[in-house]
Amino acid sequence: MTPEPLSTPTDVRLAALRIATAELIAAVESDDEVMILARLNVAGSALYALWLLVGVNGRDQVRWAGDDPERRNVVGLVYARGEADHRGEHVAMAAGYGEAPYGLGPYGGGWLWRECPTDRPLYRASQSLYDEQVCWCSVDEPFTRALAWFEAHEP
Repeated sequence: MTPEPLSTPTDVRLAALRIATAELIAAVESDDEVMILARLNVAGSALYALWLLVGVNGRDQVRWAGDDPERRNVVGLVYARGEADHRGEHVAMAAGYGEAPYGLGPYGGGWLWRECPTDRPLYRASQSLYDEQVCWCSVDEPFTRALAWFEAHEP
C-alpha cells in the first residue's frame, strides 16, 4: 500500500512528528544515550514546527490549553522546547539532562523529564503545565500524547 502524498505544511509537519516520535520510542527502548538525546531534540523541533501552525502566542498558551489535559501536555512540551531555545541549549538540557546523571528521577532510573524552571515571568504559567503534564514522565510519553492530539485536531 502506497502512502498518501504529503500535500500541505500540516501533512509534512505531522509526518515529521510521527517519525520523530517513533524514533524516540525506539531509541529509549535501545537505551542508546546519544540516540535518545538526538531523537529527543528532533522530536522537540518537529513538535514546535507543528505548534507554529496552531498560531497561539506565548501569552495565550495556558488559556488555549484550558482544562484539557492533552492540550496542557502540548503546551508543557512547547514550554520545554522554548526554554531550550531561550537558554541556548538542546531540549534534553532544558529537561535537566545537562545538569545531573541521565535518567535520574524522584522514583529511580529511567529516561524522565526533570524539573525545568524558568527565569521568564511570562512563562511561569506554562511551566506549571509542564510540571503537571510532562515532568517526571518518560521522555517519549508526552510526545506520544501530543502526536495523538495533533492527529485528532490538525491545525
